[in-house]
Amino acid sequence: FYLKDYIEKQTLSNFRVVAEISENAYLAHIEALKTRTVDWSSDGYIRDMIEKILNTDEAGRVPLKLELGAYLSDVKIHYDPSVIIIDVLDDSGLVMASSRDGRIGENEKMEAEEANSNIFDEAMNGKFGEAFISSPTIEMEEFSESMTHAMARVFSDQKMSADNQTPLNAVLLIHFADAKRLSELLLSGWQDKENALAGRVSHEYYKTAEVYLVDKDKRVITPSYFAGNMKLEREADIKPVRACLENHQEIAEEYDNYAGLSVVGASMCLKRDNLTLIVEAQSKEVFQFLADLHFRLIVAAILTWLVSAVIIIVLTNLLLK
Repeated sequence: FYLKDYIEKQTLSNFRVVAEISENAYLAHIEALKTRTVDWSSDGYIRDMIEKILNTDEAGRVPLKLELGAYLSDVKIHYDPSVIIIDVLDDSGLVMASSRDGRIGENEKMEAEEANSNIFDEAMNGKFGEAFISSPTIEMEEFSESMTHAMARVFSDQKMSADNQTPLNAVLLIHFADAKRLSELLLSGWQDKENALAGRVSHEYYKTAEVYLVDKDKRVITPSYFAGNMKLEREADIKPVRACLENHQEIAEEYDNYAGLSVVGASMCLKRDNLTLIVEAQSKEVFQFLADLHFRLIVAAILTWLVSAVIIIVLTNLLLK
């Protein structure tokens, strides 16, 4: 019992470190998405076309919207393979141009509000150089993986001065399909897998180790290391998720995971995004050393008994002679 308790404590201590590394990797990833969004919202062609659209009467806007949409779909979107949709929203949250023409007229502000997010209002009130990020979400009608939405207000290309940018009544919305990339970052700790502690724990010590994210609806939103993309939105109504969502409590202990397997794991609550970050490995692997030790002790006991029996028989025969 003492040895099992020691192994569990050491494993959980390692997993807490991995969870912290993974949290930092997630936060760095979010900052990278913000940087990309600000950069693209500053694209001179996009800013110029948006300003032309806003300064044109409704009848004359249609060809300009299609021209901007063509630029978004044929040119801009190819600079980042994780981007699947680029939208331009008006000040009411309606899509007025998009890399997917069929999205024109969609109400992104209403969709955000239905998800209890005020990201659109934040973006409309944002300053030049600011971007706002939603929690990762699953929208199967748009894409088969979880997505992260990033918004930034667009400012006029004709700036009044270096420190005084003129805001336009438009927001750039980028849909990042980054589940696979995010999963790799969580596992590697933003470094090469051979050098990062997270990579060492999962690849050198525990073959069943996983690092994954669960959203506020208790859905796993990053691909499984073992199941790939199979049923990405599988339910994870498990102890560490309930502890985070209900009590903002992080745990480090043994429990049953989303597959019903007994695991040893540690969690972290990412409060801003209502996410639970989990690091775990199957209990049978963590405690395999004890099982092997138990087996060796049994074998040793049997061998000791056999050797003792042989010695007793030999000595008995010698005495009888």
